[in-house]
Amino acid sequence: QYQWMLDPVVTTADIDIPAIEALSFLLIGSNSLGCSDSLQINLTVNPKPEIELIVDTDLKLIRVEPNEFQQYDFMSGNEILQSGSSNQLIYDGLTLVNDSILVRATTGENCISQAQAYIEPMNEYNAFSPNGDGINDIFRKGDFIRVFSRWGVEIFNGDQGWDGRYNGTMVAPGTYYYLHEIRNSAGDLLRTEKGAVTLVKE
Repeated sequence: QYQWMLDPVVTTADIDIPAIEALSFLLIGSNSLGCSDSLQINLTVNPKPEIELIVDTDLKLIRVEPNEFQQYDFMSGNEILQSGSSNQLIYDGLTLVNDSILVRATTGENCISQAQAYIEPMNEYNAFSPNGDGINDIFRKGDFIRVFSRWGVEIFNGDQGWDGRYNGTMVAPGTYYYLHEIRNSAGDLLRTEKGAVTLVKE
């Protein structure tokens, strides 16, 4: 038989005490021959781990803080997107269920913390109509872009958004090509995205 001893509680084969603080148990086991042995069990209660998810929409990257866990599992729906010691995931090009990523972080003591982040779908601009009505007049305001004609002539660069003009004159309707330069806070170029936009005259 067994006795679990936690002063002043003495029970037999089972013990059920909420582990809300560090505890020390004495387990005594004995057999029908009168032989017995004891074991001291020290229970450590670790603080509940908490994580924060930081989403960088420019880099299309999700980062978990703090970077102190042993394993990070990034999931969307029932699919594991990435599992390992890295606390970062680049989600560019990945198919996300309900536009969300669930992150489960595990400590060396097998304590688990999880959090979910919702990734705003990227609405790619493919047309705009700079007619002065205040609706869809500016192309990609806030992004540093370079816009080129079909012959490769650069007709705009900057982050204030393209209003469809070149040297003050409205260009002809049609398809134009752009480079979107993504930089970090220090101004270093991280990558360049290419695309096309159609200028519509309404």
